[in-house]
Amino acid sequence: MNEPVKEVALSEEDFIRSHLDESNSAMKKYAQLVVGDGSYWRLFKHELITLLFGWVPGALGLALRKVFYPLLFKDIGRGVVFGRNLTLRNTARMSVGNGVVFDDDAFIDARGAEPGAFVIEEGVLVGRGALLQSKIGSFRVGARTSVGGHSTLIAQGGIDIGCDVSIGGGCKISGGLFRINDQGDEKVFDRYSKGPVKIEDRCVLGMGCIVIDNVHIGGRSLIGSGVTVGSDIKADSIVGPRPPLVMKNPKAGSE
Repeated sequence: MNEPVKEVALSEEDFIRSHLDESNSAMKKYAQLVVGDGSYWRLFKHELITLLFGWVPGALGLALRKVFYPLLFKDIGRGVVFGRNLTLRNTARMSVGNGVVFDDDAFIDARGAEPGAFVIEEGVLVGRGALLQSKIGSFRVGARTSVGGHSTLIAQGGIDIGCDVSIGGGCKISGGLFRINDQGDEKVFDRYSKGPVKIEDRCVLGMGCIVIDNVHIGGRSLIGSGVTVGSDIKADSIVGPRPPLVMKNPKAGSE
Protein backbone atom coordinates (compact mmCIF):
# COMPACT_ATOMS: atom_id res chain seq x y z
CA MET A 1 0.00 0.00 0.00
CA ASN A 2 1.35 3.41 -1.00
CA GLU A 3 2.13 5.83 1.79
CA PRO A 4 0.22 9.13 1.71
CA VAL A 5 2.05 11.97 0.02
CA LYS A 6 3.27 14.62 2.41
CA GLU A 7 2.95 18.13 1.04
CA VAL A 8 5.77 20.61 1.63
CA ALA A 9 4.94 24.30 1.69
CA LEU A 10 7.15 26.46 -0.52
CA SER A 11 7.53 29.62 1.51
CA GLU A 12 8.02 32.93 -0.25
CA GLU A 13 11.10 33.31 1.96
CA ASP A 14 12.68 30.40 0.04
CA PHE A 15 12.52 32.22 -3.29
CA ILE A 16 15.12 34.71 -4.51
CA ARG A 17 12.70 37.64 -4.42
CA SER A 18 12.65 37.65 -0.61
CA HIS A 19 16.45 37.96 -0.50
CA LEU A 20 16.58 41.05 -2.70
CA ASP A 21 16.48 43.57 0.14
CA GLU A 22 14.61 46.70 -0.95
CA SER A 23 17.01 48.84 1.08
CA ASN A 24 19.95 47.68 -1.04
CA SER A 25 21.12 49.43 -4.17
CA ALA A 26 20.30 48.08 -7.62
CA MET A 27 23.90 46.91 -7.97
CA LYS A 28 23.74 45.01 -4.66
CA LYS A 29 20.52 43.30 -5.76
CA TYR A 30 22.11 42.36 -9.08
CA ALA A 31 25.10 40.86 -7.25
CA GLN A 32 22.76 38.79 -5.06
CA LEU A 33 20.95 37.56 -8.16
CA VAL A 34 24.05 36.65 -10.15
CA VAL A 35 26.65 35.44 -7.64
CA GLY A 36 24.39 34.77 -4.66
CA ASP A 37 26.07 36.68 -1.83
CA GLY A 38 26.17 40.30 -2.92
CA SER A 39 29.97 40.28 -3.24
CA TYR A 40 31.10 43.09 -5.54
CA TRP A 41 34.47 41.38 -6.13
CA ARG A 42 32.87 38.11 -7.27
CA LEU A 43 30.41 40.05 -9.41
CA PHE A 44 33.26 42.02 -10.99
CA LYS A 45 35.16 38.81 -11.82
CA HIS A 46 32.00 37.22 -13.24
CA GLU A 47 31.11 40.26 -15.35
CA LEU A 48 34.67 40.74 -16.62
CA ILE A 49 35.12 37.12 -17.73
CA THR A 50 31.71 36.84 -19.40
CA LEU A 51 32.06 40.27 -21.05
CA LEU A 52 35.48 39.56 -22.51
CA PHE A 53 34.95 35.99 -23.65
CA GLY A 54 31.23 35.16 -23.67
CA TRP A 55 30.51 36.54 -27.13
CA VAL A 56 33.65 35.41 -28.99
CA PRO A 57 32.66 33.10 -31.89
CA GLY A 58 34.23 29.96 -33.30
CA ALA A 59 37.14 27.89 -32.07
CA LEU A 60 38.88 30.92 -30.57
CA GLY A 61 35.90 31.60 -28.31
CA LEU A 62 35.68 27.97 -27.23
CA ALA A 63 39.38 27.94 -26.39
CA LEU A 64 39.23 31.18 -24.39
CA ARG A 65 36.16 30.12 -22.42
CA LYS A 66 37.74 26.73 -21.71
CA VAL A 67 40.58 28.57 -19.98
CA PHE A 68 38.73 31.35 -18.16
CA TYR A 69 35.17 30.14 -17.42
CA PRO A 70 36.28 27.45 -14.93
CA LEU A 71 37.51 30.33 -12.73
CA LEU A 72 33.82 31.07 -12.02
CA PHE A 73 33.25 27.65 -10.42
CA LYS A 74 34.40 26.00 -7.19
CA ASP A 75 33.81 22.44 -8.43
CA ILE A 76 34.28 21.76 -12.13
CA GLY A 77 35.77 18.88 -14.09
CA ARG A 78 38.09 18.73 -17.08
CA GLY A 79 37.25 19.40 -20.69
CA VAL A 80 34.01 21.33 -20.15
CA VAL A 81 32.80 23.10 -23.30
CA PHE A 82 31.16 26.53 -22.96
CA GLY A 83 29.18 27.84 -25.93
CA ARG A 84 28.54 31.48 -26.79
CA ASN A 85 26.30 33.82 -24.81
CA LEU A 86 25.73 31.53 -21.84
CA THR A 87 23.98 32.87 -18.76
CA LEU A 88 25.64 31.40 -15.67
CA ARG A 89 24.38 32.33 -12.21
CA ASN A 90 25.37 31.19 -8.72
CA THR A 91 28.15 29.04 -10.14
CA ALA A 92 29.73 28.65 -6.67
CA ARG A 93 26.81 26.35 -5.78
CA MET A 94 27.33 24.06 -8.81
CA SER A 95 29.21 20.82 -9.31
CA VAL A 96 30.01 20.17 -12.99
CA GLY A 97 31.61 16.92 -14.18
CA ASN A 98 34.17 16.12 -16.85
CA GLY A 99 33.30 16.66 -20.49
CA VAL A 100 30.02 18.53 -19.98
CA VAL A 101 28.89 20.57 -23.00
CA PHE A 102 26.88 23.77 -22.64
CA ASP A 103 25.63 24.86 -26.07
CA ASP A 104 25.05 28.48 -27.09
CA ASP A 105 22.48 30.62 -25.24
CA ALA A 106 21.86 28.12 -22.42
CA PHE A 107 20.78 29.48 -19.03
CA ILE A 108 22.14 27.71 -15.92
CA ASP A 109 21.18 28.97 -12.45
CA ALA A 110 21.70 27.28 -9.07
CA ARG A 111 20.11 30.02 -6.94
CA GLY A 112 17.80 27.78 -4.88
CA ALA A 113 20.15 24.84 -4.28
CA GLU A 114 22.44 24.34 -1.32
CA PRO A 115 26.15 24.57 -2.22
CA GLY A 116 27.10 21.42 -4.14
CA ALA A 117 23.48 20.28 -4.54
CA PHE A 118 23.20 21.52 -8.14
CA VAL A 119 24.99 18.68 -9.94
CA ILE A 120 25.62 18.17 -13.66
CA GLU A 121 27.50 14.89 -14.02
CA GLU A 122 30.12 13.92 -16.59
CA GLY A 123 29.33 13.87 -20.28
CA VAL A 124 26.03 15.76 -20.04
CA LEU A 125 24.99 17.73 -23.14
CA VAL A 126 22.88 20.83 -22.55
CA GLY A 127 21.35 21.97 -25.83
CA ARG A 128 21.08 25.42 -27.35
CA GLY A 129 18.82 27.76 -25.44
CA ALA A 130 18.01 25.25 -22.67
CA LEU A 131 17.16 26.53 -19.18
CA LEU A 132 18.29 24.64 -16.07
CA GLN A 133 17.39 26.33 -12.80
CA SER A 134 16.86 25.52 -9.15
CA LYS A 135 14.35 27.87 -7.55
CA ILE A 136 14.04 25.65 -4.47
CA GLY A 137 15.72 22.30 -3.81
CA SER A 138 18.41 20.05 -5.21
CA PHE A 139 19.02 19.56 -8.92
CA ARG A 140 20.83 16.63 -10.57
CA VAL A 141 21.37 15.64 -14.19
CA GLY A 142 23.01 12.22 -14.43
CA ALA A 143 26.00 11.23 -16.54
CA ARG A 144 25.73 11.24 -20.35
CA THR A 145 22.20 12.65 -20.30
CA SER A 146 21.17 14.91 -23.18
CA VAL A 147 18.92 17.93 -22.61
CA GLY A 148 17.40 19.08 -25.90
CA GLY A 149 17.43 22.62 -27.18
CA HIS A 150 15.04 25.12 -25.59
CA SER A 151 13.98 22.66 -22.90
CA THR A 152 13.09 24.05 -19.47
CA LEU A 153 14.03 22.23 -16.24
CA ILE A 154 13.07 24.10 -13.08
CA ALA A 155 13.36 22.62 -9.59
CA GLN A 156 10.69 23.72 -7.11
CA GLY A 157 10.99 20.90 -4.63
CA GLY A 158 13.80 19.05 -6.42
CA ILE A 159 14.70 17.42 -9.75
CA ASP A 160 16.65 14.15 -10.07
CA ILE A 161 17.38 12.93 -13.60
CA GLY A 162 19.29 9.69 -14.03
CA CYS A 163 22.07 8.64 -16.38
CA ASP A 164 21.80 8.15 -20.15
CA VAL A 165 18.46 9.94 -20.35
CA SER A 166 17.44 11.61 -23.61
CA ILE A 167 15.26 14.70 -23.22
CA GLY A 168 13.89 16.00 -26.52
CA GLY A 169 13.80 19.62 -27.55
CA GLY A 170 11.21 21.87 -25.97
CA CYS A 171 10.45 19.61 -22.98
CA LYS A 172 9.32 21.19 -19.71
CA ILE A 173 10.13 19.56 -16.37
CA SER A 174 9.12 21.53 -13.31
CA GLY A 175 8.01 20.83 -9.77
CA GLY A 176 5.82 22.97 -7.57
CA LEU A 177 2.05 23.46 -7.44
CA PHE A 178 -0.30 26.35 -6.75
CA ARG A 179 -3.59 26.68 -4.93
CA ILE A 180 -5.81 29.56 -3.90
CA ASN A 181 -5.72 30.56 -0.24
CA ASP A 182 -8.87 32.57 0.41
CA GLN A 183 -7.97 35.32 2.86
CA GLY A 184 -11.01 37.52 3.34
CA ASP A 185 -11.64 39.64 0.26
CA GLU A 186 -8.30 38.68 -1.27
CA LYS A 187 -7.40 35.36 -2.84
CA VAL A 188 -3.72 34.58 -2.48
CA PHE A 189 -1.89 31.81 -4.28
CA ASP A 190 0.06 29.43 -2.05
CA ARG A 191 2.93 27.41 -3.50
CA TYR A 192 3.66 23.87 -2.38
CA SER A 193 5.23 20.61 -3.54
CA LYS A 194 4.30 16.97 -3.05
CA GLY A 195 7.88 15.86 -3.75
CA PRO A 196 10.71 16.00 -6.28
CA VAL A 197 10.51 15.01 -9.93
CA LYS A 198 12.53 11.83 -10.56
CA ILE A 199 13.41 10.33 -13.95
CA GLU A 200 15.40 7.11 -13.77
CA ASP A 201 18.22 5.90 -16.03
CA ARG A 202 17.91 5.38 -19.80
CA CYS A 203 14.53 7.03 -20.28
CA VAL A 204 13.61 8.83 -23.50
CA LEU A 205 11.33 11.87 -23.51
CA GLY A 206 10.06 12.96 -26.92
CA MET A 207 9.92 16.58 -28.03
CA GLY A 208 7.59 18.84 -26.08
CA CYS A 209 6.91 16.55 -23.11
CA ILE A 210 5.74 18.09 -19.84
CA VAL A 211 6.59 16.47 -16.49
CA ILE A 212 5.05 17.99 -13.37
CA ASP A 213 5.47 17.91 -9.59
CA ASN A 214 6.21 14.64 -7.72
CA VAL A 215 6.25 12.47 -10.85
CA HIS A 216 8.48 9.39 -10.86
CA ILE A 217 9.29 7.89 -14.28
CA GLY A 218 10.77 4.39 -14.04
CA GLY A 219 13.91 3.39 -15.91
CA ARG A 220 14.03 2.60 -19.65
CA SER A 221 10.62 4.20 -20.28
CA LEU A 222 9.71 5.94 -23.53
CA ILE A 223 7.46 9.01 -23.33
CA GLY A 224 6.03 10.12 -26.68
CA SER A 225 6.21 13.65 -28.04
CA GLY A 226 3.83 16.15 -26.50
CA VAL A 227 2.73 13.94 -23.59
CA THR A 228 1.94 15.55 -20.23
CA VAL A 229 3.03 13.22 -17.43
CA GLY A 230 1.05 13.92 -14.26
CA SER A 231 1.38 10.59 -12.45
CA ASP A 232 4.04 7.93 -11.88
CA ILE A 233 5.16 5.74 -14.78
CA LYS A 234 6.46 2.22 -14.12
CA ALA A 235 9.78 1.07 -15.52
CA ASP A 236 9.93 -0.16 -19.13
CA SER A 237 6.72 1.66 -20.08
CA ILE A 238 5.83 3.19 -23.44
CA VAL A 239 3.52 6.19 -23.15
CA GLY A 240 2.00 7.67 -26.31
CA PRO A 241 0.02 10.86 -26.88
CA ARG A 242 -3.73 10.81 -27.26
CA PRO A 243 -5.01 10.70 -30.84
CA PRO A 244 -5.52 14.20 -32.27
CA LEU A 245 -9.04 15.58 -32.32
CA VAL A 246 -9.99 16.56 -35.89
CA MET A 247 -12.75 19.19 -36.07
CA LYS A 248 -14.83 19.22 -39.22
CA ASN A 249 -15.35 22.56 -40.93
CA PRO A 250 -19.10 23.22 -40.55
CA LYS A 251 -19.13 25.22 -43.81
CA ALA A 252 -17.63 22.42 -45.86
CA GLY A 253 -20.05 20.37 -47.91
CA SER A 254 -20.52 16.69 -47.19
CA GLU A 255 -18.86 14.25 -49.55
